[in-house]
Amino acid sequence: MKRTVLFILFALLFTLLSCSPKEDAHTYRPELLPTDPPSPSASPSASPTVSPTASPEPGPGPYASECMAAAEARMAKVLEYVRANPIEFVSSSHPFVPADMRSGLEPEAAAVYDKLLAAAESFSPIELACPEKTMEAALDALFFDHPEIEICFDMEKAGGSGAAVLFRSVYFLPEGRYFKAADDIEEVKAQAEAFVLTAKHIASMIPEDLSVIDKYRCIACYISETSQYAHVHGEIPRYAMTAYGAVINGWSICQGYALGFEYLCRAAGLDCRRCRNSYSDERMHYWDIVALDCGTYFIDVTWSDGSSYDYADPNWFTWFMFTNEPQHIPNDGTRTTGAPLDRGGWA
Repeated sequence: MKRTVLFILFALLFTLLSCSPKEDAHTYRPELLPTDPPSPSASPSASPTVSPTASPEPGPGPYASECMAAAEARMAKVLEYVRANPIEFVSSSHPFVPADMRSGLEPEAAAVYDKLLAAAESFSPIELACPEKTMEAALDALFFDHPEIEICFDMEKAGGSGAAVLFRSVYFLPEGRYFKAADDIEEVKAQAEAFVLTAKHIASMIPEDLSVIDKYRCIACYISETSQYAHVHGEIPRYAMTAYGAVINGWSICQGYALGFEYLCRAAGLDCRRCRNSYSDERMHYWDIVALDCGTYFIDVTWSDGSSYDYADPNWFTWFMFTNEPQHIPNDGTRTTGAPLDRGGWA
């Protein structure tokens, strides 16, 4: 009997000890969880595989970084001036509508437009045969919708006639002075990338709390700070006729000023459209028109910059947010609709 009682007591003691809260093989320990077996092809010292979706996107190239840094310094100077001399204005910008000249093309020209866009975005060569007017319409629409393509791309005649004129793509250096095909497509890509990224960077620096007038003024002042009129004799540099000249290169004629202002406005989500009048080959001028909820106004950065290189000078504002006047009558008959603005205290 005693032996039986002792056995029962010993069994109870053993049970209590085995149920004590000490750690055992079944206790949750993340560091001891089984891991996936290594791939048969992987060596013990191989680095872990990184998923393609986890790879960081490549940053801007050296030239783009250089251009963005220079633009940032100029924009900082502009913002310091604008912040110190704000223009209070209760109106707002007209809702931004992306450029879409393609939608107005005939089907054949629209098809050519699409092929050109696909080739230009990938910097690929392309040959197309079509009527000359079809190509002209497609290129006009493409360059209006995508000024970043116009800075480095065009189509030139390579033969044929009538309904089957052969056109071949040609890529220029945006920095190039002449209409000469580039030898190094990678350099073309680097300069085109610099233009697009710099424009986005400039737009990102415009504070949201500025009045709409000051947002437009930031962009116009940036171009005045960056560019000067390219007084030339003979052939006009190619870059001076594109947005690249006003945004990056620093030399422009009226066409470059207007296209550069338009492109930066688009990047900032502000309504803007280029205007042009042409009385003869020798008398042609470009400027811009912007839409506010109180009406439309002209902005001529070329003439502002020519009136005074200092955008703090009162003369600079003569051609900023102005209304109809005899020297600015676009060929398409566009007229401003806004009432003249009181410029008192703008400088």
